[in-house]
Amino acid sequence: MIGPIVRSILIFVLVLGTFGVFVYLSSSAYIANVGEKAIALLTNFGDSRSVLALALFVGFAALSVLLGPFTSVVFVPPAILVWGEFTTFVLLMSGWIAGNMAAYAIGYYVGYRIVVRLISKEKIDTWIASISKKATFFLAFMFRLALPAETGYVFGIVKYDFWKYALIACLAEIPAAFIIVHIGGAFLERSIWKFAVYAASGLLLFGIAGYIVKSMRKHT
Repeated sequence: MIGPIVRSILIFVLVLGTFGVFVYLSSSAYIANVGEKAIALLTNFGDSRSVLALALFVGFAALSVLLGPFTSVVFVPPAILVWGEFTTFVLLMSGWIAGNMAAYAIGYYVGYRIVVRLISKEKIDTWIASISKKATFFLAFMFRLALPAETGYVFGIVKYDFWKYALIACLAEIPAAFIIVHIGGAFLERSIWKFAVYAASGLLLFGIAGYIVKSMRKHT
């Protein structure tokens, strides 16, 4: 059986290899030409419909929290091209926080029956078994940091304190947004070493959080 550390290393190697293939392919004249046209189109869209473009990006970020398979990460590099890294970070955080609050509200007011239609019953049951309304702030934070953002539903289902959860969600999303935005920047720069450093940092951070959660569960 593959251990968590080995699994993380394999995932990292796979991600890094995928990025290497991208860098190789993007060096061709054809891909570069298509990329330039796409960048020009996006930039014009952002300039001419700035409010709509901002709203769409924030909306996609919020949906990425509510719907597990959907992700807003693919929109980060284009967003950096239009607005820069800092603004993209702020927008990504705004969308993610809005999504977290919406997930909590759905779990709190609508409950388990609806949530299991959005997330698999197996995942929900496992998460509920790992967290409760009486969980310490530190355990709840590590739990939220180590697992997908959809766990916001579970915090609502178990009736965890809203203001504590709001703070936990903000603290958990800051490093995630920071890493993803900088990975997007490295992607645009075609800098393999920057990509590797930020990707490894993310894997290490979330891996440590997961390890702490497992360790604390064994001693409870």
